[in-house]
Amino acid sequence: GTLLYYMCAFRYPFDAKVISDLTRRITQSTYKEIPSIYSNEVKCLISAMLNKNPDKRPSINDIL
Repeated sequence: GTLLYYMCAFRYPFDAKVISDLTRRITQSTYKEIPSIYSNEVKCLISAMLNKNPDKRPSINDIL
């Protein structure tokens, strides 16, 4: 999810200078939406892949 987000937005969905801040942002914050040139399907895929609950993330077979 992070890699696909980066490929679309040219920035990381979560960024910080120290690991403790990065961990907090990953677990507690949201990310900015990717640019509007991308389809809703791509946005939904990124959203699913970055779901905070690992059990709710799609499997590789779901993605394919």
